[in-house]
Amino acid sequence: LTQYYLYEAQQLISASSTNKEELQKNFLSTLNNAITASKAAINIDENDYNNYLTLGSVYSFSMNLDKQNKDAYYQNAKDSYARALTLYPKNPSIPLTLAQLQYSYNQNSSSTIDNIQKSLEIKPNYSSAYYILSQIATENNDRNSALKYAAQAIQADPNSEDAYMQYGILILNKKDLSKEELNEAYTAFMTILDINQSNLTAGYYLA
Repeated sequence: LTQYYLYEAQQLISASSTNKEELQKNFLSTLNNAITASKAAINIDENDYNNYLTLGSVYSFSMNLDKQNKDAYYQNAKDSYARALTLYPKNPSIPLTLAQLQYSYNQNSSSTIDNIQKSLEIKPNYSSAYYILSQIATENNDRNSALKYAAQAIQADPNSEDAYMQYGILILNKKDLSKEELNEAYTAFMTILDINQSNLTAGYYLA
């Protein structure tokens, strides 16, 4: 039911209604319904970590759209994910989800990196964690670290299209490319197409 309301909220975002006030009212009502449904699931089973992850995802979704109440939504999402982590402390995706929330809220937050490291402590070969570290390093203009993390993401998961894409694009963005580096980028995009022939972005960069 929560997912249904989130879908409805996403549909309202792309709606072309001229009545902005009514659109906003319907959007907020739909988000409140999603929160209510998530809390109802928690009341039924307060020991299921998935229920807290779902509630956290609703708050996180709301945080990025309702700027006026961003702080409150962030805190609620953070509390929900933290509760999920206490229920399933060995799940590496939970601290990573918390890290993504914190980065979305405050891109300079040191706690973002701390939570990514926690996910890697649980699962040292966690490709998604290395991929996000590569993205953060890229946004901080630390190209060397970004390439290193992208390579680690590929090593952890040789079938990760995102990791190969990140690696290939980072190489192409370097100045004065050597033939060896160009071949590395070529190999990255070709590998993506070997995994998924319909990846148009890889085909574009390959061309």
